[in-house]
Amino acid sequence: MKNSVVSVFGYLFNNYSTPELAAKIMEHVKKDNKILWQIVTVNMDFIDRAKRDEELRYIIKSSNIVTADGMPIIWVSKLFGKPLKERVTGSDLTPILIKEAEKNEVPLFFLGGTIKENEIAIKNLKRDYPKLKTGNFSPEVKPLLAMENEEILEKIAEIKPKILFLSLGSKAEKWARMNRDQLEEIGVKAVIGVGATIKFLAGTVNRAPLWMQKNGLEWFYRLMQEPTHLYKRYSRNFVALVAEVVHELWRSSEQEFNGIIYNRRIFASPIVEDLKIPEKGVLQLKLKNKIQVYHLNKYKKRLHKVIYGDEIQKVEIDFLRVTFLDSAALGYLLRMNQEMTMLGKELKILRISPQLYNLFKFRKLDDFLDMDFYVQRKPPELDIKYLEEYKNKEILNDGLYFFNKRIIDLAGTTVGLALSAPIVLLAGLAIKLEDGGPIFFKQVRVGKGGKPFYIYKLRSMVLNAEELKVQLEDKAEIKGKIFKMKNDPRITKVGKFLRKTSIDEMPQFYNVFRGEMSLVGPRPAIDHEVGKYSYEECGRVVKVKPGITGITQIRERLDGKLNFEEQIKYDFEYIEKRNSLLDLWILFKTVYAVLKGSGE
Repeated sequence: MKNSVVSVFGYLFNNYSTPELAAKIMEHVKKDNKILWQIVTVNMDFIDRAKRDEELRYIIKSSNIVTADGMPIIWVSKLFGKPLKERVTGSDLTPILIKEAEKNEVPLFFLGGTIKENEIAIKNLKRDYPKLKTGNFSPEVKPLLAMENEEILEKIAEIKPKILFLSLGSKAEKWARMNRDQLEEIGVKAVIGVGATIKFLAGTVNRAPLWMQKNGLEWFYRLMQEPTHLYKRYSRNFVALVAEVVHELWRSSEQEFNGIIYNRRIFASPIVEDLKIPEKGVLQLKLKNKIQVYHLNKYKKRLHKVIYGDEIQKVEIDFLRVTFLDSAALGYLLRMNQEMTMLGKELKILRISPQLYNLFKFRKLDDFLDMDFYVQRKPPELDIKYLEEYKNKEILNDGLYFFNKRIIDLAGTTVGLALSAPIVLLAGLAIKLEDGGPIFFKQVRVGKGGKPFYIYKLRSMVLNAEELKVQLEDKAEIKGKIFKMKNDPRITKVGKFLRKTSIDEMPQFYNVFRGEMSLVGPRPAIDHEVGKYSYEECGRVVKVKPGITGITQIRERLDGKLNFEEQIKYDFEYIEKRNSLLDLWILFKTVYAVLKGSGE
């Protein structure tokens, strides 16, 4: 049976169906060894708690088998193109294991629940499975460190179960890990946290109808049964789900792709740049470009030899030139680390790129993987003529006006970020569904004083837009120092709508909040275009902050495309006449132009 895994929210999930996993557990139970498997069924509550609980996070990442006990995890796996087969819960797994245990004479033990629930559950089991050997114990409800472990382990040892079911609430996984050695000595081969399963077996709580379970509505059914107990938990879980999905979308889309699109797959240049052995027993691996799991498939046999062979004891990986890592490739990395650790070997991450920095830190992989961070998060310095001449003498800083402007920027950005967040989320989903590529587009632009910064937009073009630009330059209406083209074929269907409504510009509220841009100002210039500017033209770049909107942007929406000279003219008109009333007028006209539906 193939043990495939899928990475979701930074955790590895074994991609088994419920019957497949039950068969896998029974196969392990029959083996003549004392190896204990800890099986963890993870839902959004686990994901939420693990953010704040380092021990729980470690347990999830190092358990023998991890399954998705929550439809949101299944949905997200499908959204990112690595679908899990189905939701696998402790409650679904238990009945199958009970049936197989009776058939194969495998003893079981149930730990947790109330005394009354245990009595009824065991009575029902003996009625339905008369040959089943089982035991149970209901310990007094106490904090984890205050539990009477000696008494609990004695009760378990009396039965010598092969499979242990835990109904200890949020303590189950930590209790199992804490007592792992003692459980192995007793002969327990598998331990599983099964939540409210004892209640289900006793009949004190009913499970949701099958159609609700399959459509992800079991939480609603349980909420109706236990509203006071579950309301706060489900509210936190929903917030955690939205935050995780938004971050996953951002993370998977942060860097624009340079690959060539063919049948919605991206074929990049080779990911292995260098492979060497600097000293005996150590392998250094330099990776580059965008890494997806099918790239790694080419190297699986070689890496398998490294992991299980005798020659290499340590692998060092350099991610400095890697710009993208998909969830399956991340999962492969985590699994490789897990297998090497079990064999007493070491996997070390030497350096990571700025693009991967947020992913590794957000997933808290630095407390699980051995890493030496090397990150340059700032955009590269620009080498553009005339900028140095401007920097020290012609940057405008009219105190009161710029103070008022900053106040307007902060107020407008606060409102803008709040109102645009749900719109950006929906637009991101539309972009993802259209071609499966990144949602956000990040590019170096030139700011006030010639300072470079990263501008953020929702992606409105095809993934290989920069490559196609070279082929389209002869067809452009505006050539030379800027590139403009009517009915640009690189713009996607979703992108046309985003541009017409200016939704693609909404992420720039973040740039305004950071002080790199203003709500109103000249159009932010692309770094390589500024290299073609004359001394006078450079003035529009360095004198004031670039803006989300401005006179040039409004004119283009109302009058159509402007050539470069006309853009320069309107930008300097703004620079010369700038004042707070003009800024407010431009903001009003922008809203009018967008509502009118003008522009591309």
